[in-house]
Amino acid sequence: MGRRSRKAAWLCSAVGVVAVVIVPGASGVAAESRASAVPAKLVGSWTRKVTRADVKRQHYVTDPFTGNIIGTVWTLAIKKSGDASLAGIRYYTGPVEPVGANRAHFWLGFYDPNMYKWHVSGRRLTLTKVSDSFTLRAAVLTGVWKRR
Repeated sequence: MGRRSRKAAWLCSAVGVVAVVIVPGASGVAAESRASAVPAKLVGSWTRKVTRADVKRQHYVTDPFTGNIIGTVWTLAIKKSGDASLAGIRYYTGPVEPVGANRAHFWLGFYDPNMYKWHVSGRRLTLTKVSDSFTLRAAVLTGVWKRR
């Protein structure tokens, strides 16, 4: 076996070892995402109307792409898997990621860091902003939602 043949054989075996290392890591990620399913109380379809007070409280400034959101009705749909959508005069999708008791990240719209507290009572979901720099999302999400 010549020098080039040994080098090629070594390179092929190294690629095989890397592939073996990558596969278990990928299955670990899938198991982790299944474990982060949202609580059953949060799953469903919810609606709310954005008020002038919501916009003012979150310091949302109307932009030319979205326009005025005061008085608009929005629907928040959350699946058990964590997939969610937020639809009103704009449409956003992304995951809802639980982080502790009654807290979650809502990665809808831009992936800016955010955290919301949530509480379900009967057919009402209350979302309270802990932190969110995306003011449109904060103005729409923060408040009381009604189950559809």
